[in-house]
Amino acid sequence: MTTAGWGSFSSTNRREIVLAALTPVEWNSEERGLSAALNRISVALGRDDLRAIRIARVEPGASAAGLSFQQFRKSYRPPTVLYTSLDSNREAELDSEQSLEEFVMNGGVVTNADA
Repeated sequence: MTTAGWGSFSSTNRREIVLAALTPVEWNSEERGLSAALNRISVALGRDDLRAIRIARVEPGASAAGLSFQQFRKSYRPPTVLYTSLDSNREAELDSEQSLEEFVMNGGVVTNADA
């Protein structure tokens, strides 16, 4: 599934994800563009509960320096990705994943802002 050029925004008070195509200016403006898209979509939908979840930082995994391949395999720990939380004042770590179908089956709503 191609997702380049799309933004997703999470609701702070509903189990909802809002998807929207980014304009060329938003797409090419990186972080500022995502903020501009969030503002545009929030105004268009009359919402103040949408947030863009961003990668806050990545903690490196275990180093392989000086280890044999067998030792590395035993001690391997992948990098940890930390995201901004919905209130943007903290960081959040992914604790589980679910497919789009599972999200919807569990009561989640997916809104296409461009529809």
